[in-house]
Amino acid sequence: MFQSSLPKYLFRRVFSTQQRVANVSGSTIAFKPFEPQAISSPPKCYYPDFVEPEPEPVVMRDKMVNLPYSSQRLNDCCKEIRGMHISEAFTTISKNKKKGASYLYDLLTRMRDDGKEKGLNPDFFYVEEAYVGKGIRGKKLDIKARGKFGVIRRPKSSLNIILHEKPLEHIIREALKGQTPQGIGEIFRRRLYETNADFEELRKYSFMLTAKGRYYRRQQFRRLVHMAQQEYQKKGIHIKAALIEKFLLDKQILEITQDRRDIKMNDDREQILARKKHFEENYKKKK
Repeated sequence: MFQSSLPKYLFRRVFSTQQRVANVSGSTIAFKPFEPQAISSPPKCYYPDFVEPEPEPVVMRDKMVNLPYSSQRLNDCCKEIRGMHISEAFTTISKNKKKGASYLYDLLTRMRDDGKEKGLNPDFFYVEEAYVGKGIRGKKLDIKARGKFGVIRRPKSSLNIILHEKPLEHIIREALKGQTPQGIGEIFRRRLYETNADFEELRKYSFMLTAKGRYYRRQQFRRLVHMAQQEYQKKGIHIKAALIEKFLLDKQILEITQDRRDIKMNDDREQILARKKHFEENYKKKK
């Protein structure tokens, strides 16, 4: 009997498997223990190119505790703002006349001010989570007639909000699909008004500024995806609409980033030329 270096459970499993195969085929197999194979050449090492790690998304958390309000009613107010842009959440809360909306408004205002103090841009913040917890209930004696009494329970709750900073690429994708949040549209309208933009520039960003423009953009993008899918089907290629949508968005985002890079390079080149010209003029004056 030979001595195997394998564990008992693994040795039994391998041996029983080979024995079962031998019985089925009707032949006998001489079982041999595993032997290390000689390596003719060392394995080739692959060194991948250095990839810069993506920056971690900025997340802000804050909460309010021991609120004298029902947790169920407060949760109904939180449902309205989950997943919204922060400016859109402010607009929605301001229209709500419930008592719980005031707590949401105060907490969001405090988080926005804290983000500005930390040097963050609140224009890219979205309400990722808004959830409610129960607090310790207060009790009070309720005195009644004829020597009877009861207990008055005062509900208390806690409010937690998590703000998540979405990258610029996510906002561009939403804008290209016609799903720009109203808060982003308000920000663009304000900036165009402050810079005294002309009609051509307003027309260029109309798919982000108004509800009608966003609706028209959604319809055009759906038609573009449908036309591309029909062209693939004519060639005998069946591809899902979601994959075509991803390819179109990636292509447009690549063009936008390339244009932004070119504009930045031109601005840097103009600044360098201006500095060079200023240096030459001052150098000639000194001579």
